[in-house]
Amino acid sequence: RCDVPDLPVQGVIAVYAVTDMIWAHAEPIRPDVVNGPESLELYLVGPPSARLGVYELASPLTWAERAPPTLIIHGTLDRMVRPGHAKRLYDGLLAVGRPAKILLLPLAEHGFDLRPGGWGEQLARAEILRFLENLSAGTSADPALGSQ
Repeated sequence: RCDVPDLPVQGVIAVYAVTDMIWAHAEPIRPDVVNGPESLELYLVGPPSARLGVYELASPLTWAERAPPTLIIHGTLDRMVRPGHAKRLYDGLLAVGRPAKILLLPLAEHGFDLRPGGWGEQLARAEILRFLENLSAGTSADPALGSQ
């Protein structure tokens, strides 16, 4: 037990995130270096055909209408999580009127941010800091949120 207030989430930063579990299962990246469908079935205890509700609940896209301002960052050469996940979440958030910004990093792979000082890490860090500064300043979004 912890005596701290339970506050709502103020913002989300999604970095190379799986955003639609059903799509991830049906459309694994090729070559499939992480055994995507099998990994999802282990994680969600079965295939979507048997656990559709669980796959929906586990998908951030399902919760788009309730999402706080969201920053989505993904490398275009990610071989572990299909870059289309970023675009699907971005489009889904905009479709329900939620503030979102997407940063697609050309030629960046999964884990691009783990190279300290690399250009992908620098771009992501700058965008993340800008996003967090706007949240801490009390603005729900910077003027760029809602557009690429």
